[in-house]
Amino acid sequence: RRRGNTYSELLALLGDCNEWERVLGHYNEMLQSSSRENSRAGVPKPNMYIFSLTMNAVAQAGQHKVVREVLDEMIQRDIKPNAMVLVSLLSIYEKKHEGERALALFRYFQELGYPAKMNIYVYNVLLSALSKSEKVNRVQDVFEELCSKEEAIEPDRVTYETLITAHAHVGDFKKADEMFTEMCRRGFDPTDYAYAARIKAYAKNNLWRESVSILREVENTGMEPSVHVYNATIYACEIAKKWELALTLYSRMEEKGIKPNNVTKALLSKICDEGIESFEDKQRQAATLSAIVAAAGALAIRTGVF
Repeated sequence: RRRGNTYSELLALLGDCNEWERVLGHYNEMLQSSSRENSRAGVPKPNMYIFSLTMNAVAQAGQHKVVREVLDEMIQRDIKPNAMVLVSLLSIYEKKHEGERALALFRYFQELGYPAKMNIYVYNVLLSALSKSEKVNRVQDVFEELCSKEEAIEPDRVTYETLITAHAHVGDFKKADEMFTEMCRRGFDPTDYAYAARIKAYAKNNLWRESVSILREVENTGMEPSVHVYNATIYACEIAKKWELALTLYSRMEEKGIKPNNVTKALLSKICDEGIESFEDKQRQAATLSAIVAAAGALAIRTGVF
């Protein structure tokens, strides 16, 4: 087995275990060894994969300054990062919902002139990172930049669904619907995620009827609504305190053999808690009203009104 492979596997394993300091230690060992006239036996020269694994590990640990230091060292050694190196880093920030950091890193790569050619995968991960951070204005800016590039990078279905989701996060159902219409006009068939995002956009504005209408729209297309679509609609009912309708939708899920996930269970638990609390509030209100009526009646008798 080649030494490079062994070290790559070691760094990947340590990175998965969040042992970023040990990753950095092995990385520095490789740098020092490769800078000598005679490399230390058993220690390979760092290649693009080694640099990428190191940056991923320190990015995951929040060591953002170190990420740039490793990147600068990589370029100084004339190892040019490709699009997948950038995608790998952006994906980490996406999972951490750190959209601004993802954008800053993207801009830094652009300043350095790498990768030589961006692709739609890079933009989609960046848009997703910004979307999950609810940076909808940034999402729109990056999308417009994408569409205006001379390289003519064409947005795909994932691009549009990410935009729909971004607008849904902030409850902008008009913009979400606009992007949905544009996606369909360009010939992309929407998935359940696009429909679920639109439902959530209306839900955030307490427009539960419109949310339920989109569920029917999905059914009318011949597509079987997924657990994500049902969850979004149940969420809309929960927001509007339409608990009976929410439970009816859950029953329909069961009838169709759609397995609930953790989101479904959390929604049902919340609905049950809110329903019980509402019932208890009504009981307390009824008891208070009865007490007021009784007190008023006693006062009326004492004062001779009756």
